[in-house]
Amino acid sequence: MRAALYIRTPPAGQEGPSAEDQRMVLEDQCLAEGWDVAAVYEDIGVSGRDNKRPGYIRMMAEMDNWDVLVVARISIVHTTQMNYAMLLRRLEREGKAFVSVSGPEDHLEDTESRRAAVYIRVSTEEQAMEGYSLGAQEALLREFCVSQGWAVHQVYIDDGYSGRNDNRPSYRRMMEEIGDWDVLLVMKMDRIHRNFRNFMTMMETLERNGKKFASVNENLDTSNAVGRFATDIIMRIAQLESEQTGERTYMGMREKAETLEKADSGKRTMGFTPPFGYALEGGKLVAVPEELSVVSRIFSMYLGGTTMEMICYELNSSGELTRKGNPWNKFNLRNVLHNPVYAGYMRWEDVLIHHDAGNAVSPEDYNAVQELMASRVRDPSKRTVFLVPVLRLRTIVY
Repeated sequence: MRAALYIRTPPAGQEGPSAEDQRMVLEDQCLAEGWDVAAVYEDIGVSGRDNKRPGYIRMMAEMDNWDVLVVARISIVHTTQMNYAMLLRRLEREGKAFVSVSGPEDHLEDTESRRAAVYIRVSTEEQAMEGYSLGAQEALLREFCVSQGWAVHQVYIDDGYSGRNDNRPSYRRMMEEIGDWDVLLVMKMDRIHRNFRNFMTMMETLERNGKKFASVNENLDTSNAVGRFATDIIMRIAQLESEQTGERTYMGMREKAETLEKADSGKRTMGFTPPFGYALEGGKLVAVPEELSVVSRIFSMYLGGTTMEMICYELNSSGELTRKGNPWNKFNLRNVLHNPVYAGYMRWEDVLIHHDAGNAVSPEDYNAVQELMASRVRDPSKRTVFLVPVLRLRTIVY
């Protein structure tokens, strides 16, 4: 059977598995099923609500070249029930199969309709000078919602407040209730903010939560191409400053990583969130024995030839779940198997920092796992292996 692998990553700021992780999981699935990979289609940094994704369009146009569509999750190919149902109907008509590696999901959106948060602001000075009455703004914005087919979720009004800061009660309540609406609508951009930095911070918050922004007077609506282009110009100006700051931060972080080996043993971390099996005490990495014993078992089973599916099944069946109480799957299991921290090394990019918190696996066995996993990748160009030094480290087997 010929398989089409579809990979999509969400826009920046939204969580989701990386393209590399998806590709590995999909290739593992095809290898296990004995399917040939006919083609790989990718859409990077694109919303699952967007039906004009180039990779997706090309995939559907080339349906004659494959027999089964394989995705890591249902929400990778579509995030709404309506579009997902339409895809399944078309695949059925064409005699194609559909496989989601993670199985059914229950968090797809039920509808494409938009709920609008209507925001109105006017200061006492503005109303006296320019005639921006609250009633006039609300009437205009409600009419705009009708013309767009949007439902008015709620009208948020700040009467007599300046737009130079965000210390406004209705504005703050609206942002706290961001999960209850889909698009933020204002009459003019200066109604929401008069401070450029505050406006950009708000736009980043909206993008991170998958929300849109619309302004009637400027015809700025981030749900369409023109609005996104205009917003993109604004965002790129701020991005220059952000990237320059990021470059300076990166150089500082790399210098810290390269000198961390010689740092005080009580503070030898990069300030990261400790992975499963470890905790931080006073800035020092320490073992969590009951978790490290699970990690040791994972490495042992994989080296013994147990498939990733069976490892997940055995762990979940015995109630040995992740730290957050979630079941094991190919994604979080792969992260464990690829993390050198369990062999005695913290990693920051290509820099390894030895820690003495105890290991779940020896460096030799860790390297053997990396080579075994790489050997199962069908594409030779993707068989990258990151090995750790084999030193006589203090290894504790949990």
